[in-house]
Amino acid sequence: MNNIDKAILLAEKFGASFTNIDFSYIKDILSSKEYLTLINNVKWASNFQLEKAIAIQDDFKSINYDVKSLEASIVLATRINYLSSLSAENYYLNPLGKYNFELKTNSIGDLMLVYDGDYHSINYLIKDEMHTEGFKMKVIADKCEMYARELVEKTQADIALTKDNKGIAYFIRKTYFAFIIRAIFSLFAIFASLSVFILDIDMFNSYLNSFPLNEIYTYSITISIVASVINFLILIGIFCYISNFFYPYFYFKHEAVSKSNKIFKKVSKSAKNLALYILQAVRDKKELSNDINLFSTSFIPKEEYLYYKEMYSLKEKGLYQALKYFYLIFYFIFLIGFILSLIYYFINK
Repeated sequence: MNNIDKAILLAEKFGASFTNIDFSYIKDILSSKEYLTLINNVKWASNFQLEKAIAIQDDFKSINYDVKSLEASIVLATRINYLSSLSAENYYLNPLGKYNFELKTNSIGDLMLVYDGDYHSINYLIKDEMHTEGFKMKVIADKCEMYARELVEKTQADIALTKDNKGIAYFIRKTYFAFIIRAIFSLFAIFASLSVFILDIDMFNSYLNSFPLNEIYTYSITISIVASVINFLILIGIFCYISNFFYPYFYFKHEAVSKSNKIFKKVSKSAKNLALYILQAVRDKKELSNDINLFSTSFIPKEEYLYYKEMYSLKEKGLYQALKYFYLIFYFIFLIGFILSLIYYFINK
């Protein structure tokens, strides 16, 4: 497999479409350093749920490779070169966010922003002597405000997807309704397994005191009682399982909004501190280094949102299915014992 084939396979993995493409026009483009850099950058950007990182992935997916002329191939090459130059991590990284993996960007000073009409690093802004401190302060304040707004809006959007979710609310109500029906049947089973004793006190005394092993009712009653009790214990297991499984819904409904408000305040404070930090570096004419995590803020972990989405997969969970099957099995065993007990009672009445 040559480099072009490898590039195509990797590009297709991240959304590129090469259906019915004439590769004679774009062969050199696909093997270029810029295109390979773009693919690797898009792959890395997929780790970030940030506005510009997502935009880079979308722009990559929207590239039209259906080139039929030399002029179109030049346009394609120009677009790829442009996207490649803006796809590095330091173009979209938000220093207020907290990431659970090692970043490629080492310093806040390496982050890129629009300064005097073009992209430059924050360290470039710090060293620049062509503009006043007031001009730099405005650029810094706008950028830090953008950092804060991005994370606040992202958190609000994530919360909005969970708040008052009618789909999951209906699914949860349906699941608990099914549980209530099972609970009614389980309680009936326990009551019914003891009903023979209520109907015939002599049978109860005989069963309790002598436990006659030569009587069919001894086994049938024992089977129905034991099966109904096990069935009820399984029901308790089902309740514990679904309650734990649906915890994220109630967490987001009652706790996450309050928690997110605290996060918004922390983000706002971190953004102000970041702006003051960069401004002080401007005044001291000191380049920034080894500080990319200095103002990172903790957020609601991504895993909690994944747990929320996972609630839709309850029916696919092996343990839940096993509990339901065992519930039915022991209920069926109870019915056998109960029916045999009733038959014995009415025959000997």
